[in-house]
Amino acid sequence: MRIMRINMNEKTRHMLYRAAAALACVAIIAYTIFHMVSLFSAELSTVVVGPSTEETKLELDGYIFRDETLVTANYGGAVDYIAYDGLKLAAGEPIAVVYEQGNNSALNGSIDELDEKIAILEKSVAKGVSLSDLPDVNRSLDNSYYTVMKQLADGDIRGISSNIDSMTSQMGQVSVLTNEDSPVPTTLEYLRNERTRILAAGGNSVQVNSNRSGYFYSDIDGYEGRFTIAAAEALTPDLYYEYASSDAVPLSQMQNVIGKMVYDSRWLFAVMVSGDDANYFEEGESYTTVFTGDGDVTVPLTLNRITRDTDSSSVLLLFECDRMPTGFSFARAQSIEIVVDRVTGINVPKSAVHKSNGNLYVYILQGSVVRERRIEVIYEGSDYYTALDGVEADETDAYLQSNDTLILSGQNLFDGRILE
Repeated sequence: MRIMRINMNEKTRHMLYRAAAALACVAIIAYTIFHMVSLFSAELSTVVVGPSTEETKLELDGYIFRDETLVTANYGGAVDYIAYDGLKLAAGEPIAVVYEQGNNSALNGSIDELDEKIAILEKSVAKGVSLSDLPDVNRSLDNSYYTVMKQLADGDIRGISSNIDSMTSQMGQVSVLTNEDSPVPTTLEYLRNERTRILAAGGNSVQVNSNRSGYFYSDIDGYEGRFTIAAAEALTPDLYYEYASSDAVPLSQMQNVIGKMVYDSRWLFAVMVSGDDANYFEEGESYTTVFTGDGDVTVPLTLNRITRDTDSSSVLLLFECDRMPTGFSFARAQSIEIVVDRVTGINVPKSAVHKSNGNLYVYILQGSVVRERRIEVIYEGSDYYTALDGVEADETDAYLQSNDTLILSGQNLFDGRILE
């Protein structure tokens, strides 16, 4: 009986070993099948890459310095401007008609407002536009509408008034072209008559002409004799703050002044920056600058001089320019966006990048074959890298190039994998 029990135990032990081995084989086969299936059935997300430009911008506030000569008249009443702001006049050309009466800002403001409305409607009834142009007018109107809506949605209202004016003119054109009883011509005639009526109450008048060739501007701020070219060239950090806090000459003391002439196209722009921001700049370099106060006016500014404040970490930057952009008012205080660095390369999401032997790599798809490509990072954003484009292959690695199909996501990726 004892021998019989030993044989039964050995038989049971052998059966358990065989069962355990069978279960292990099943587990190994299942594991292998699972990964084989995932290897060949995983979906990939891809994109064809190309070069893009990343810009580093600074937002700064500063002041314009230029030589300006005040224009005066014999009368101090209402002013009917013939020249518009920024117009280059030859010697003897008319600037404005100045009336004896109407010496108040409300009257001048009324004339300016009428002129703006008349200019908008005059574009609506401009000659040379016929019914055959209606599709083009409608397309322009649609573009203006979407531009305004996008600005409103983005909270960006810089220059939106000019876009609204363009849209209004285009709507007027549609009205004139499609409606024989369009109210646009009648409204325009009424505005012109109203303008004439207001000016007729001004009494005697005199026409003011330019003394010499130059640019005319109607806006005056009382700083014309202070923020000059000579003042800018002698500017120091301490003087900058003095100018910024100085009082202007009251306009009430500027008798019969109707505007100013600028005879030299050269002007300077001064701004204070932090020591860290100053590291972006170098004397003699030109920088793309957007003046954001009057819409977006882009001009290149050349850095004339860098002056460090000995009492603080602030730095005075003095830029110069010889451009007179159309539509730019040259208001004394200006806000700008200035491009201080520009990098061109291929943007790659960090989620698509892996590291090997201290270098960064991505996977691309060539036909149905996965290939590994190295990237040389020239800029790092919060969730992406900018990789240098056009790097030639070396002895060990090929590099990501424009027009490669970058794999954004996928499973079990390796160089040489064939997708089915």
